[in-house]
This record gives sequence, structure tokens and C-alpha cells, in this order.
Amino acid sequence: TTGSCDPLTGVVEQTPATGAPCGLEDDGCTPGGDGARGRVGLRTIRLENREDDRTLRLTAVNPAGAKIAGLPEADLVGKTLDENFPGLREKGIPQGIAEVARTGCPQQWEDIVYSDHRISQVFLQVRAFPLTDSHVGVLFEDISGQIQVEEELKHSLKQKELLLREIHHRMKNNLAMVSSLLNIQSNYIKDKQAQAAFSESRKRIGSIAMVHEKLYRSSDLTHLEFSRYVRDLVDTLVKSYSIPSSRLDIIIDIGDLYFNAEVSVPLGLIVTELVTNTLKYGFKEDQKLILSIRLKTEDSHLCLTVEDNGVGIPVDLDWKNTESLGI
Repeated sequence: TTGSCDPLTGVVEQTPATGAPCGLEDDGCTPGGDGARGRVGLRTIRLENREDDRTLRLTAVNPAGAKIAGLPEADLVGKTLDENFPGLREKGIPQGIAEVARTGCPQQWEDIVYSDHRISQVFLQVRAFPLTDSHVGVLFEDISGQIQVEEELKHSLKQKELLLREIHHRMKNNLAMVSSLLNIQSNYIKDKQAQAAFSESRKRIGSIAMVHEKLYRSSDLTHLEFSRYVRDLVDTLVKSYSIPSSRLDIIIDIGDLYFNAEVSVPLGLIVTELVTNTLKYGFKEDQKLILSIRLKTEDSHLCLTVEDNGVGIPVDLDWKNTESLGI
């Protein structure tokens, strides 16, 4: 049981006179350990000449082992492994222990789900190892408490994952609603400059909403594949300006980079501003525009480069001091 600490005991060689075990040695046990541990000695009879692992009989068992078995120690000693633990045969463990007795090579079985007519379902780890020519040591460790904690952690993690996914979903929907309201309101505005401002705001909101949509649909709710995000973002911007593919070549070189929302949102806004400027003002007459977006890491920094072969920034424009929100 959780918090108990029974000494781990090993079986020593039988006395030649009686064939009974001389005694039990204390191997020690870490106080406060999780799960009861039990070690039993299994006597082999002419195993080297017979393949019958039913000759494995218990010659000694410690209190922790008896607790796992659900019987007093006296009722366990002298009986075969199948008699004391009938559910082990279908797991192949008695056969494996017989192999340990034959070869002297230890074996281990992980996360065994065990139950029989006495024992309700428990999770065990079983280790078998040679002690003497006539004895095999077997360590049963009840890890049910550990498995229960792991299941509780998985359940808690699943709940948090669902909550985070719902947050991204609601953020996306809320931003879409704001964008729709701006679109409706722009229908009542006659001023062209004001309409353009509303349209630019909707594009910025769209770039943020796309981050949350990508995270919501991703298997990793915390990190976004930035290359795919930028491709979809640029495609959306190109469609919004109704630019035919014959007039535009897009080169995106970002690599295998993943960012959380705190990095993706501002980077997405920057890409939106720069690409929007290219699509609005970069075209030359009868010339195919080439738009290049590159992102790479330099030491502990990110270097984002957006360039095109268009008309360029006007000479008389001080892009560091403009009256607009963007460049």
C-alpha cells in the first residue's frame, strides 16, 4: 500500500540437511516508497532435466509479498507458483522464471495487469534473478498507486488541453466577429480614406485570428509552424487585392521554425504590414512582381526580411516618421 515500507528479502541457499531455507536477508528499503514490494524464493527441482515449470515451489516469502498475494506467509510457502498466483501463467511469467533458472539470466516484466479469484486488479512489475543453483529470487512490486497517479495526470493534462483549445477557438471567433462588425460599418462610410482604414484594420485582425485558428487546429496547441502560417497569410492578402497569379511570384524561405502565440502574433502583424505595402504600391506596369519573405535565426535573435523587385520606397518618404499606422 502507499507509504508502506517492508524490507526486501532474499532467499539464501538451502541447508543440505533439511532442504529448508536458512533464513532471510534484509536488502533494505527506501522509507516512504510508493507501493508494496515482495520477494519470494522459488525452488527448482531437476529443472535442468525437466521442462515442467510447475515444479517451482515457494521456499520463502516476505510480509510485503504475502500482502500482494493476499494470504498469510505460511499458506504460501511450499506451494507452486501456479497455486499461489494462478493468473501469472497467461502472462508467460512462470515460463520466464523457469528460463531464468535454466540460463541464470535475469528477466523483467513491466506493467503487468494481474487479478485472480483472491486479488482484485493490480499493476505489477516482476523481476526474476538467480540466487543459487537451486533458488530463483522473484521481486513483485505493486505499482498500482503509480499507475493511478499517471492516469490522473493524463486526465488533468487532457482537461488543460481541451481548455487551451477552447480559448484559441473563442479568440478566433471573437476576432472574426470584430472583423465582421468593421466590414458592416464600412458599408455606411462614404469617405474612401476611412474605408481604406477599416479594410486595413480587418486585415490586421485577420492575421491575429489566423494564429489562433492554426493553433486551435494543430496537434501542438502552444507552438505554430510559422512557415505554413506565413504562406496562408500571404495567400489571404493576395486574394484580398484580387491579384492574378500571373503577375506575382512569391518566395518564402522560413525553414522549420515553430513559435508560440506571443511571438507569432507580432511577427504576423509585421509580415501583414510589409506584404500589404508591396501589394498596394510595389507593382510596376507590365512587370511581374517577385515577393520574397525570409526568416532565420541569428544567435538569440530572429531576422525577418521582406523584399520585392517593385518600385521601391519613394526617396522623399521618411518611413521612420509617418502619419499612418504602417509604413
